[in-house]
This record gives sequence, structure tokens and C-alpha cells, in this order.
Amino acid sequence: MNHKIAIYFGNIMATCSLCGDRKYRLEIRDGLSFAAPCSCIEKCTICNGLGFINIEIDGYRYLKKCSCKTKKDRYHYYNLAEIPAKYNNSAFNNFKINDFDRNISETQKYVLSSLNTYIKFFEADSKGLILYGSSGVGKTHLLISTLKSIILDKGFSGLYIDFTQWVKRYKIQLSIKDSFVALEMMSFAQQVSILVVDEFGKNLTDYDISIFEEIFQSRYNQKKPTLIGTNYEFTQNNDGEFIGKVLSSSLYSRLRDFQSFELLKLSGDDYRLG
Repeated sequence: MNHKIAIYFGNIMATCSLCGDRKYRLEIRDGLSFAAPCSCIEKCTICNGLGFINIEIDGYRYLKKCSCKTKKDRYHYYNLAEIPAKYNNSAFNNFKINDFDRNISETQKYVLSSLNTYIKFFEADSKGLILYGSSGVGKTHLLISTLKSIILDKGFSGLYIDFTQWVKRYKIQLSIKDSFVALEMMSFAQQVSILVVDEFGKNLTDYDISIFEEIFQSRYNQKKPTLIGTNYEFTQNNDGEFIGKVLSSSLYSRLRDFQSFELLKLSGDDYRLG
């Protein structure tokens, strides 16, 4: 196929008919979303496939990472993020806004705008986000869309965990004599540039909370951003179960630290029932 045929993606003319000049394709492998470099960058005309280019500064020659190598590094980060296959195509532009209820529509647009601003100005020490709301309103869709953009567009490492399922895997690994995998899981969750903790608060036990605190405290001290998705309410006067009832006062206090976290409430109808 000729990749130089010009095609249109929205209002932008693209030269690659496979990826629309994104330079990667998203596919499904082993139940996870997987990023693969498009064939249009497999033979880079800048570095001839070497991954590095020679530059000269003040009479000295250096090797600099080529842009094609930088892109491939981002795909590697993406493939370590454990994004479920179900969300392979999730993006901000296919999040469905409720056009029938103006109040819901306005709050959804506000959340989308806030997340796009968050991505635009994201840095390694950015504050975290807590996206909360009732079940089925699209929190996971938006959290994963945010994670994708920060990895693929900004070049940071990331990880998505469904907290309940992650803790189950962690416990299984701990039950095995060689607990290296469990230690590796914990270390990666603590050290990755951005961590998304989804389904937080669901069926929490004291042990689950202690595991979360271990991850959270490490990231909090390192000023590493954590994004949390939960069905729990963060104010007592709203409908729904209050998160403060299941967390220690110190942990709740840190989650409500507005210097470290931004609270966003997502409204809407349960799309699963639609």
C-alpha cells in the first residue's frame, strides 16, 4: 500500500493511510491494548533506522536520539501500562456527551475541558486527580483516555490498575514462595510516572486499604501524580456512600489536599443500562 497517498482525518491532511500520521497503531494482544509502530516509521529517513543522529555543538559531535526512537520508546511505555483491550479505542473524541440534559451536558463538558487542560500542562510533579461519580457514567473511559495521551503524546511512563483485580493478583503472587513478582508489581506502581487507580473503594478490606496506602504514600512523598476513579462521594452531604467512612482520617485528609489533588465529579446516566 502506498503510504504517501494523502487522506483526510478531520480537517488535517495525513500522508499515511494506515495511521493518519500518528506513527502507531493500536491493536489487541493477550487481552490488553497494544501500540505498534506503523510501517511508515520503520524505515526512518532521518537516521536510516539507526535510532540516533549525529549533531555538532561547539565543534564537538554527539549522538542524539532520533525522533523515531523517541516515538518507539513511548509505544514501549504504552505496552507496559496494562490498558484493558475493552478500552483499546477509548478517546476523548468518542466520549458521548448527554445532549438531552443541559445540566449533565455542562458538567461533562467541564470534566472533558479540565482533563484536556491537565494533559496539556502535565509534568512529572503535577497534582493528582480524583474522578468520582456514579457507576457507568464513563469514568474509566476518560481516565484511560487521559493516560493514553500522557504516555503517547507527552512521553511519560504510566500504569492502569483496576484496584480490586490488581490486589487479587498481588495476593496470589505473595502466596507463592518466590514473591519477586509481587515486589515488582508494587515497585512499578510506586515508581511509574503516572498511575491510574480505578474502581477504588469497591469492596475494600483493611488489607486492601493498607496496600493502597503503601502505594499512595510512596507516590505522595515523591510528588508523583496518581489519578483515582471511584463511585464514592467525597462530600458527606451528597447522595451515595461517603469515602471518608472507609478510609483512615489521615488518608482521607491527604486525598482532600487541594495542593496535591483536584476533585472532578462526572455526572450522567449509566450507559450500561442504555
